[in-house]
Amino acid sequence: MQGLTAELDGLRQKHQELSEEHSLLLRQKEHLSAGLGRGRKTERLTQDRLDLQRQAEKDHKSLSLRLRALERDLEEKETQDLETEQHHKTHTEDLNQRVQALEKQLKHDRQFIEEQAVEREHERDEFQQEIRSLEAQLRQTASVDNKGHRVESLQAIIKDKTEDHDSLIAANQQAQRDLAERNEEIDKLAGRIRELEQALLNNAEGKRSIGQLEQELHRSKLREQELSQDKQALEQQQLSNRLQISALQSKVDETRHCYHDNQREPTQELSDALDLAQQSLRSKEQEVEAMVGQLETLQTGATDQSNADHVNELQEQIDALKEKNQEIDHLNAEIQRLEQELDNTGDNKALEAELEDLCSQVEHLQSEVMRVRQDKQEEVERLHEVISTLQAELATLGPNLHEVSDSQDGDSINPSPAPSPEPDNYTIREEARRGGANSLKQELSLISWRPAAEKEGLERLLLTQEEEYRGHGEEFGKRLTVEREKADKLQSVLTLKEAELDEVKSQKEGEAEERKLSEEVNDKVQNQEMSTLHDKNLHLNSLIAELQKKNRRG
Repeated sequence: MQGLTAELDGLRQKHQELSEEHSLLLRQKEHLSAGLGRGRKTERLTQDRLDLQRQAEKDHKSLSLRLRALERDLEEKETQDLETEQHHKTHTEDLNQRVQALEKQLKHDRQFIEEQAVEREHERDEFQQEIRSLEAQLRQTASVDNKGHRVESLQAIIKDKTEDHDSLIAANQQAQRDLAERNEEIDKLAGRIRELEQALLNNAEGKRSIGQLEQELHRSKLREQELSQDKQALEQQQLSNRLQISALQSKVDETRHCYHDNQREPTQELSDALDLAQQSLRSKEQEVEAMVGQLETLQTGATDQSNADHVNELQEQIDALKEKNQEIDHLNAEIQRLEQELDNTGDNKALEAELEDLCSQVEHLQSEVMRVRQDKQEEVERLHEVISTLQAELATLGPNLHEVSDSQDGDSINPSPAPSPEPDNYTIREEARRGGANSLKQELSLISWRPAAEKEGLERLLLTQEEEYRGHGEEFGKRLTVEREKADKLQSVLTLKEAELDEVKSQKEGEAEERKLSEEVNDKVQNQEMSTLHDKNLHLNSLIAELQKKNRRG
């Protein structure tokens, strides 16, 4: 900001100096309005214009250096963005590997549970067969009451064991249900991971689209530089046209001086050829009289307007430089914000819509640039036509003046014996010549003023184009702010999803540990129950053997 204020103060001082120089030029113009100082004045103005162009070129070079530095910073940021994107890709790959490992572990657990269930079913079938055989034996041996009580107690024990076995089967089914629920949770987690991967892909596509937008912005800046170069070339061409006009004007002044030198000689009665030339001059004067009034009104406002337009032109150039500096600073700030938010862009559809809008704007700008170039070519052709018309008028004016001077020389060599008794004709001829000279001056001033007015029109067109570019840059900045807000929202959503994923992972790890502990406990309980059942079976077998022995003895 301090540098900008210093530049503004310097530009204001330059503006004051230019206004002072302009006042001095006005004073010099008033002193030199008798007919001498137009060539020198144009040379001074062209020198001032060249100085201003050099200063503008220096400013343009400094701005181009700043733009190169910004482009380097952008390249560094792009490398950082690529590194962060690679980090995200590695993180997602790690998550996928973890999910695959968990899925493998779940498959192994399912196989283990299914095998345990099959073994339990086999054991249940075996127990049921043994129970049926025992019941058949008990039905056959129903002789003694105490034996009946023993059988009832054994049946009660068998019922308890069957109930315990049913409870174990129910626990197994509950474990299978828990496994199914956890599998569903794992599927949900896999879906969330896929969503996160899709969000990362959308983020990468958003980065690519933003890179394309930055390239389009850089191309628009290059087109603006080309326009400024075309403007400078047009100004140089206009300076060359002015120099040609001044050269033609000097030729006209030389012919005019020759005409006046021939006029100062003592004249006598003109011959018939001189009368014919005078009549032709009078006819030309009558043709020009209709234009004299309009030219005088235009010439009175042209001098003031040309000076005011020159000052306005300088002020517009200074304002254009200021606005370019502000625009570059604004774009620098927007680029820095864009670089900070490149990692968080998303919403592929919105970015595609923005890309289409920007492409349409770029096409519109290209059409505008082509139109400005065509206008420049047309203006250059007009200037060439004006110069050719001037040269043609000088070519037509030269032979007439030479004819008049030759006729006057012939009259001076062969004077009449008596002086001319008609002074009125002489005064009329002098007035006609003066009127012709004044009309030539007015035509030359009008022709020299036309290129300046056309140049001002072109510069105004260029200023309007610069304002349009500036408006497009502001719209681009607003869109970038909107995209940054969307990126912030997406980043918050991504952080929430990552937090949820971490929570689910922690829950899953805790549940896996609990499942392992519960499986170990269940294995221990099942082993104990199997050992107790085995002992009870042995005891029952021993009792059955004793009963059989007793029955045989009885």
